[in-house]
Amino acid sequence: MEKEFKKEISFEDEIDLYELILIFKKRIKYVAGVFVLGVFIATVVSFLMPNIYQARATLWVDFF
Repeated sequence: MEKEFKKEISFEDEIDLYELILIFKKRIKYVAGVFVLGVFIATVVSFLMPNIYQARATLWVDFF
């Protein structure tokens, strides 16, 4: 009986990866929706921002 008891012991800080995968599978539409919404907002913001192009050059000419 003591052997059976040792097999059933589980730790409280244990992470069950299978359970996490099942939760992710349930929420995959939510995750994909947030991702697509973020890409859409980033695209709109990038097209609405004004284009600012600026260049500088310094030329030093040394005469001997």
